[in-house]
Amino acid sequence: KVGDGTTMDRPTPVEITLPDGPAAVVAAGGNAGDGSGATCAVSARGGVSCWGAYAGDGTSLGRLVPTRTSAP
Repeated sequence: KVGDGTTMDRPTPVEITLPDGPAAVVAAGGNAGDGSGATCAVSARGGVSCWGAYAGDGTSLGRLVPTRTSAP
């Protein structure tokens, strides 16, 4: 799940769109072998969006595109 709305493997980087604008930093999370990994990005405006399993949006749904995280 690279954040482009698909579940296809990508051999090269792909451009993704964040809800808050262009990404400034991207951090890839690990995968425990059960598909529970997630990736997060910080936008240039300071918003945090994640995709993959447990994307931090207050649900346990897997996300195929960047989704704004819930702040505590």
